[in-house]
Amino acid sequence: MWVRSGPIIQEIWVEIKSSGETVPPKKGRNTIAYNESLRTYATNIAKWKMAMKICQAKGKMFRVITEKDLIKKM
Repeated sequence: MWVRSGPIIQEIWVEIKSSGETVPPKKGRNTIAYNESLRTYATNIAKWKMAMKICQAKGKMFRVITEKDLIKKM
């Protein structure tokens, strides 16, 4: 995505996720669903750290957008 801020145009890498996947799962019973949520969250965190590192090296920005961000803008 490209964003203009005055005369400057900056490239931003964006990932769109549901808000439930951007927060750690609530501690609960050790169920299959809880373990899957925990695994998904850990995968996302690792992916976002690497994306931020790559973007920083290339002089770009990285942002995760959720449905809550989209609703605020409308």
